[in-house]
Amino acid sequence: MTRPKVEILISSLTLEDVNDVARLKRSSISQLNSLDYSKKQIQVLINSHSFSFNADEISSLISSETIQFPALLHVQNDSGANIVARIENEIVGYASLGSLSPFENFQTLQELFVHPQYIRRGVGTKLLQV
Repeated sequence: MTRPKVEILISSLTLEDVNDVARLKRSSISQLNSLDYSKKQIQVLINSHSFSFNADEISSLISSETIQFPALLHVQNDSGANIVARIENEIVGYASLGSLSPFENFQTLQELFVHPQYIRRGVGTKLLQV
């Protein structure tokens, strides 16, 4: 059965996207890795991607330079690309590219996640083509 063609829009990660990306990561890890990892390993991976933030509170703290949030550095990272894929305004994919060292002249793929309902529909490919 052929799936209908959908438009995949790519945009930069924003602070407002962080919670949706965290949910996407947890869903992807728990559903797509169940054949490759034990339940305990999956739980550890999920826990490492389990966070949620109030974007308005965090944004005001960051803009006032009161505090820095290491977990959010990827949102403001000028040395890499952090992008999301959307279908009909829903985040269905996330990719992070960056340098492992400030002295490197190239970037590597650090993370790539696709929502389980959207695998094999070109989301990952589109994220890698940007």
